[in-house]
Amino acid sequence: MLFWDQGVTPRFCLLHSLFAEACPALTPAFHNPPTPNLTTTITSSQVQRVIPPNITLYPLWEELEGGSKVGLLCILSEFYPDKLSVEWLLDDKTVTTYPVQRKLQSVEGEEKTFSLNSQLELDQSQWTQGSEVTCKAIHNAAQGPHPGTTVSRTISICSAFPSSTPSLHLETPRFRTVMTQTEVTATCVVHSAYDAKVSWHLDGKDPTSRTPVNQASSTTQSISSNLTLPSSQWKTLNTITCRAEHRCFNPTQRTSNVNGPAVTSTPTVLIRRSLPDLLDGDSAVLECAITQLSSSDLYVTFQANGVDFPEKQYVDLPASKDPHSLTRRFSIPTSHWKKENTFTCKVNQGYSNSWVSNSTGTLFGELSMELLLVPNEEMSGSGTQKLMCSGRGFNPQIKWLSGSKQRSAADNERRMREDGHVAVTSHITVTQQEWNEGKDFICEVIDKDLQKTVRKSTSLCTAFPSSTPSLHLETPRFRTVMTQTEVTATCVVHSAYDAKVSWLLDGKDPTSRTPVNQASSTTQSISSNLTLPSSQWKTLNTITCRAEHRCFNPTQRTSNVNGPAVTSTPTVLIRRSLPDLLDGDSAVLECAITQLSSSDLYVTFQANGVDFPEKQYVDLPASKDPHSLTRRFSIPTSHWKKENTFTCKVNQGYSNSWVSNSTGTLFGELSMELLLVPNEEMSGSGTQKLMCSGRGFNPQIKWLSVSAAAYEIRSKQRSAADNERRMREDGHVAVTSHITVTQQEWNQGKDFTCEVIDKYLQKEDLQKVRMSINICAVTPISSQKVAVYLQGPTLQELRTDGQVPVTCLLVGPSLGDFSVSWKVDGFVASQGGVTRAPKDHSNGTQTEQIMFNVSARDWHAHKLVSCEVKHRCSSQAQVEHITKCRDPKPPSIKIVRPSVSDLWGSNNATLLCLVSGFFPSDVIVNWEKAGSRLPFSRYSSIPSVLYAGSSTYSMNSRLIVPRSEWDHNSNYSCAVRHESSERPITSTIENVFGSVTPSAPTATLLQGPSELVCLVLGFSSSDINITWLLDNVTELWNNNTSTTYRAPGGKFGIRSHLSLAHQDWTPGAVYTCRVTHTTQTLALNISKPVLLGVEGVFFDENRSDPILADTAEENWNMACIFLVLFLISLLYSITVTLVKTK
Repeated sequence: MLFWDQGVTPRFCLLHSLFAEACPALTPAFHNPPTPNLTTTITSSQVQRVIPPNITLYPLWEELEGGSKVGLLCILSEFYPDKLSVEWLLDDKTVTTYPVQRKLQSVEGEEKTFSLNSQLELDQSQWTQGSEVTCKAIHNAAQGPHPGTTVSRTISICSAFPSSTPSLHLETPRFRTVMTQTEVTATCVVHSAYDAKVSWHLDGKDPTSRTPVNQASSTTQSISSNLTLPSSQWKTLNTITCRAEHRCFNPTQRTSNVNGPAVTSTPTVLIRRSLPDLLDGDSAVLECAITQLSSSDLYVTFQANGVDFPEKQYVDLPASKDPHSLTRRFSIPTSHWKKENTFTCKVNQGYSNSWVSNSTGTLFGELSMELLLVPNEEMSGSGTQKLMCSGRGFNPQIKWLSGSKQRSAADNERRMREDGHVAVTSHITVTQQEWNEGKDFICEVIDKDLQKTVRKSTSLCTAFPSSTPSLHLETPRFRTVMTQTEVTATCVVHSAYDAKVSWLLDGKDPTSRTPVNQASSTTQSISSNLTLPSSQWKTLNTITCRAEHRCFNPTQRTSNVNGPAVTSTPTVLIRRSLPDLLDGDSAVLECAITQLSSSDLYVTFQANGVDFPEKQYVDLPASKDPHSLTRRFSIPTSHWKKENTFTCKVNQGYSNSWVSNSTGTLFGELSMELLLVPNEEMSGSGTQKLMCSGRGFNPQIKWLSVSAAAYEIRSKQRSAADNERRMREDGHVAVTSHITVTQQEWNQGKDFTCEVIDKYLQKEDLQKVRMSINICAVTPISSQKVAVYLQGPTLQELRTDGQVPVTCLLVGPSLGDFSVSWKVDGFVASQGGVTRAPKDHSNGTQTEQIMFNVSARDWHAHKLVSCEVKHRCSSQAQVEHITKCRDPKPPSIKIVRPSVSDLWGSNNATLLCLVSGFFPSDVIVNWEKAGSRLPFSRYSSIPSVLYAGSSTYSMNSRLIVPRSEWDHNSNYSCAVRHESSERPITSTIENVFGSVTPSAPTATLLQGPSELVCLVLGFSSSDINITWLLDNVTELWNNNTSTTYRAPGGKFGIRSHLSLAHQDWTPGAVYTCRVTHTTQTLALNISKPVLLGVEGVFFDENRSDPILADTAEENWNMACIFLVLFLISLLYSITVTLVKTK
């Protein structure tokens, strides 16, 4: 027989034997072999009887079928004595959750043994991912510290359910789908007995976004994962891989080539117009001919100006070793019959290969034509002359005209050009007499499709372009106009005709001119001269020479008098010449001009805006590129004055001029700047660098060492480490010099002087300036102060006797330049504080802590502790004070209960403890459960904060409670220690998880004057339904049911009101309130006879206490009397109204 230890649940007593009967095949794998019997002559009084345990470990089948938890049972049987400890390991790590353990003892026989069942619950995810679970037991049989016997057993889903490597099926979208849809989906199906993890790799990398969907059947697990990608991203891929992983098998994967078969050859793509379609009347048909195609799917599109037409002609090419050829046609919509449009066809093969044909050119552009004279040697009145007209366009036709009469062509020829245009050629033959008479013959080219017409005519005058005169116009040079009083322009005309020559000045006939005509004996040459004053010439814009004759259109030659157009604004810069300065000539100016157009010019230099007499002329050659040039000028010593500034002026042509920037006052006062070069070394060793810069006409620098005590210049001059001279844009010379001094000299406050001298300045008081520098001069007032903070002892430190620490925190740059002293109640402390090494921060500041020990007696006596901080260059100290708080404010505590939705939707619950209204800020928060303090790892607290406008501090602490600890009597306390109280201030919340613990409802049915009320209390969860029935058949709807509310103790309550009229209470009628809850269903009945036979208790919803039946009856009688009186008054009013009406 077996008997149960106290607190053991009997339902586990036969679980081991039941499992052995249900799974005989697994039983040997989990049992240790029985321990053999040992025979000995030693009595039991001499040696203690020891029987090691047998161990069995297996999963609970009923808990593997579903749910979020998996149960594992470890059975340790037939051991003695009763000294056994059990430990659970998850992947060789100790499990922190507590298992359920049941211990048994045998009661039959003289030698009793023990058995122990330990049950552990794991998350479903930990079990399915293949984690190894170990049950480890230590049997301590001997007395004393000797180690016991250890037995263990390990199990996982891999060993419990062995299975083979899964199979994968990868399905990718078709080429047409990728090209026509915005998104495509790849599907991977994994057939496996395990909950394998499915992942995707795009070109060997994990995708940044995916939408997998997993589905599993009831027998063999089938996991389907879909990866949806934009088509644009799919087209860029090379490979896609589906990978399945689990600890129970080696990772397996399936890879697909997204690009399909490789394109092995480059096809030839040609676009052309279809001549057969043109001859059949369809003139706007394009044809795309493609050859040398590989066996890969493709589509063909036609394009207008590089933009695809919507129609895509998809082609599925069969697999073949030989290349393919195909042709596709396309009719151009009339909406694209535009002049600027050109057409191509594009072949898109696969996702990354595309080829574009040649362009058709502008098919619908302007018509073009050419009218030519066929050479003929006969020039007499007899014979013929042949004319040829050719037209090119979309669909041209040719018609000949002579005056208003149409002439028939000798022949017409049509052909299709490679650019897609149709070319037509036509000839006519005219008599030589008509031709010599100068008669006009017209060729007209018509395109009816585009509704366009062009025409040209020819005659004797137009047939000989060599007879068109040539004109040569010569104008005077820029230098001549600027230096002479009169200038002459010459025009020479070469022509086979006696042309008339005329002049135009700015488009008008001049009032005076002196033309001279000269002609040779064979070819006429006409020369005409025009003489004008230079002042008038400078005002002109253009001058034109014009030749006229009836056999040619008037021709003319125009010249821009101002020279070539100034197409860009030049850049004019004046500066001093650094090479001349180094050579000893310090007063040379240089005018640099860039971006000059090809037009003659001259340059002048100016002092205060007034030109110097010298003009420097420049003749620039014609060039497409802009010109650049430089001119120099030496400033006369008479202009070496402080107030003078200098510029240079460029005069190009007769009306354009540009002035450079000003040099500023070159001969002004000297200026200087003395700076400290930053150095991180602040100790006595090392060096410090000083930099001095001077600016002026030609400055020099000299360094002096000055006594810091007497401010007297020493006779010893210091040599500079280096000197740098450069020319500034304003013409001043800038010189920079450095010296290096020892860090010891610098830290001692020694003065260093820089002297800048310019011997070229005329006034002696302007020839020298000087500046001095030392360590205090470069330390700003803001850097002589730091942020000082004082912090008193913490609550833990206040518990100690003797001394308590006060900390002074300094925040600022270069804290090594500050000293700290302490005072207690105004008296200087005999001992200083303990200083920690400063810490450097990325923003250039440092922090330093100085700890000072104050006697606990002085601190509790509220004595004032002062921290004084002083900079080496400052005469004033910064002082901060601190003392123990005289009026601490205790905190108020409130625990926020988690909502029902939070409890049902999570495996962990959060309790929030709000602590507010306390001063000073130091508090310690602890959580307790049922009076026992919880470890710090279970909760987290935020620091105290002081909100704007408040004089007290606030903080909060969060406690995480796992679902395994939720029970009916969960009482938690938040204990706060503060300076205002010697004992912790505690707030307790009871029955936290009562709302999520299933509890059956209790119901009460009450009667009111005109209603029935059904009260339901003490249920959990909150989901409940109340239904009213008449005679247990008819459902009543004239009821009002309140929302669920939280009752005391964490449970829920609800009430429902059924409205009843007086006539509804018929004898024998039974009203039922049916309450349906997940735990049970209740039905409460009430009828009229029952209510008449007893003294009822009525319910007034406006009051919280019941009222007696006689009080309700009195109210009912009063209501009836009021109703009778109201009816009597109503009848009286009607009667009086009728009498008055009659």
